[in-house]
Amino acid sequence: MRHLHARLALALASAPLLQSCLSVRADEPASVGASVNVGTAYWFRGVPVNTGGVIQGDLATTLPLADGSLLDLSVWGNMALTGDSGNGIEPDGNGLAFTEIDTVAVYTRSYDGYDVSVGILSYNLPNGVGASTTELYSAASFQALGLSHALSVYYDFDLLDGFYMAYSGGWGRTLDDKTALDVAWNLGAMGGDQARGYFGVDENGLSDLSLSGTLSHAFDPATTLSATLALIKTLDSDYADALDAAGRDDLGVVVMVGTAWSF
Repeated sequence: MRHLHARLALALASAPLLQSCLSVRADEPASVGASVNVGTAYWFRGVPVNTGGVIQGDLATTLPLADGSLLDLSVWGNMALTGDSGNGIEPDGNGLAFTEIDTVAVYTRSYDGYDVSVGILSYNLPNGVGASTTELYSAASFQALGLSHALSVYYDFDLLDGFYMAYSGGWGRTLDDKTALDVAWNLGAMGGDQARGYFGVDENGLSDLSLSGTLSHAFDPATTLSATLALIKTLDSDYADALDAAGRDDLGVVVMVGTAWSF
């Protein structure tokens, strides 16, 4: 998740990425990863997209660049598991069809304990699901008090001409040499332009809070199995009232199981 000033912002965000792409680190190969997950629902920024079940997957590669930075390129897809999207905003009738395909490019560089990222995200909604759009992305992540923290800003310059901002964090513990438990959270806020597109409410507000726990197990050096339990809540009362008026939930529980591969 928009034009003359957006082009300038895009050029500024892309400049360091393009310069670094000229030279890939020869002594460190690129890594490739993929995942497939089956979930009971798909929520995005406090909005229930599909509560009838989904299949999600991604394919990603990380390129180490000569200046010590990283370039991540990925494709992510969401497929409706059945033709019934529950009370989600996604239209019915898309069983086993892709309803969202996102392409992402992110450049990351480390500075004195901070990882700073800039990138671009393209959200594509096929099969008559909705209008596609594009966002610019920037983030800073760091470790403190035994926790990971990240502050992110997304600017939709294509369709909504609005901002979404998030604070996310995480904590992890290794249970044995193959099993780990990770806890994560995300608190999101959006401007009125984004809120009008997502909730039909033209005001700034805290859009969503999500809490999740993931249990993962390394099946072999390349394969990891995982199970996630997540709780999502729409926070702003006007956003929640808009969902309720449309017959949609403002509180959701999502269970997801999947497999990831790394090479």
